[in-house]
Amino acid sequence: MCDTLSSNQNAMNHFSVLTIVFFSVFAVENSKRQKRWKEVQPGDLKVFFALHVAMGLIHKPNLKSYWSKDPVTQTPFFGQHMS
Repeated sequence: MCDTLSSNQNAMNHFSVLTIVFFSVFAVENSKRQKRWKEVQPGDLKVFFALHVAMGLIHKPNLKSYWSKDPVTQTPFFGQHMS
């Protein structure tokens, strides 16, 4: 069990570094996106993957619906963990 947790943490660290490298290679200098960039941490990736799993379990008509604030259709979990 401990080896699995260590492997999972290593994988998240690896994905985090790859994300940073990918952005630095493909980002356009002085673009709006580059100015807003925040370095990705392993915990951020865990949240990202968890949201994708949740999206597979909770079906909405479109992507924007997951962040809806409409009291009838909202799913607060998504907005609470990622903006």
